[in-house]
Amino acid sequence: MGQLPGATPASPRLGAGATALNVVDVGAVGDGRTDDTAAIQRALAGAAEGTTVVFPGGRTFALSGGLAVGRRLVLTGGGVLSFVAGIEHGPALRLAADGCRVDGLRLRNPNLLRAVDGEANTGILVAANDVVVTGCHLELFQYGIAVQSTGGEFTDIVISQNRVADVLGSGSSTSDAGEDRGDGITVWGARVSVVGNVVSAAEGTDARIGIHCEALSAGRNRTFPAHTDALVTVSGNVVRGRFRRGIVCEEMRAVTITGNVVADPTWWGIALIASADCAVTGNTVVWTRTAADLQGETFAPRRCALHCLGGVRNSVFTGNVVRAAAGSALFSYFTATAADQLDPPTPTDVLVADNGFAADDGADVRFGVTSDVRTTRLRVRGNTVRGFTERGFWGFGAERAEIRDNLFEAAPAATGDSVGVHCAEDSGDDMSICGNTVRGTATGILRANGSGTLITGNTVEAATRGIDCWGTERSMVSGNVVRVPGPEKIVNVDAARELVVRDNLTP
Repeated sequence: MGQLPGATPASPRLGAGATALNVVDVGAVGDGRTDDTAAIQRALAGAAEGTTVVFPGGRTFALSGGLAVGRRLVLTGGGVLSFVAGIEHGPALRLAADGCRVDGLRLRNPNLLRAVDGEANTGILVAANDVVVTGCHLELFQYGIAVQSTGGEFTDIVISQNRVADVLGSGSSTSDAGEDRGDGITVWGARVSVVGNVVSAAEGTDARIGIHCEALSAGRNRTFPAHTDALVTVSGNVVRGRFRRGIVCEEMRAVTITGNVVADPTWWGIALIASADCAVTGNTVVWTRTAADLQGETFAPRRCALHCLGGVRNSVFTGNVVRAAAGSALFSYFTATAADQLDPPTPTDVLVADNGFAADDGADVRFGVTSDVRTTRLRVRGNTVRGFTERGFWGFGAERAEIRDNLFEAAPAATGDSVGVHCAEDSGDDMSICGNTVRGTATGILRANGSGTLITGNTVEAATRGIDCWGTERSMVSGNVVRVPGPEKIVNVDAARELVVRDNLTP
């Protein structure tokens, strides 16, 4: 591309007192054909601190390379920045000055350019503090808006009311080439607000994460040691499309993920990974992935709407709603999993409370809430768990878990060995299973090979077997209501194992 015939480059008419600058007045053409890269970069480099740089509406500025902002400016206007070349090795727009603001810009990657040699194709890259990106529209980038992960920990950033559309992955829908790129909004570090954005994935490109918050690696410069990798809020966003993960917080502290809607993810809806003091509250996840959808299948992802992985500590998942749509396949509504490669590897002191988990007719949901080996003090309280086919709660190796005041109601298609609350053989001692209601399973409650367990105040109905204490010792089963038609109301009770069974109602 070149200059239009008869046009001559103009020098920026800038001064120390300039407050506004229209890029068309300093040499940019904006006809969608002329290469405006040099003219716009000159304007950005020459503008005085605090200048508002305007990209006027009704114009498309064709760009053959990325733009960089190195001083405190405000970029705004209704024009389109169309990056037709030159962003395979770096960002389209890099904000490298503290106090920058970008408001209402439209950025496009019309040629679907992707990063090469392991670099990142990014729409807007924030490499400074106290930056605001708001009301922008970005299309067809591999990373929409990202906080830079090198050069220190950038803080006090607001990313709000943006539309990040058709995020690209780097592979096909069945890629096995590793963890593909494709994040809508990515935050590295601390003190960031991500509010009210709408993010979507391009079909068939194996996009990675809708909104991604992750800690900086050890050894990098820490600007604020007291709050390193902490104090991030992700609120009121909509994430839709086939991202592998909808919203993820990894190795962070004091993060809130609140009031978001996530639809159509293929691995996990919302996840905490090795994070502490976090809250996942009031979100909605709509699960639509079908059994025939093999996106990411090479990595054997566990399909779950809410996920707690590795050393998550002192965190809550409360008041969320998950719906599995008709025809979808879901491993579990919520899963807590240990991970040997994360330090520490074990979820501890996690509360799962007052969530609403449900499945449409024709959905295939195997488990309601699951706990993997070594999860410690998991508290599952007051949840409504409907539509599972195998287990309402499955504690496989859970230590000192509390399952209290939940409703577990199986799907009509539940399997013949389905269980409402199943604390398996490897689960630790000192559990409590209290005040739950179980309906429609083959077995209501199964506590196998445990000790120090309190099973009280539960109601089991429309089941074949009520409460099974197989191999359990030094425990109490009392005050339960077991309404099952056959004789197997409370079974495998052996007084020799110091099992106290009393005051149960078994009509």
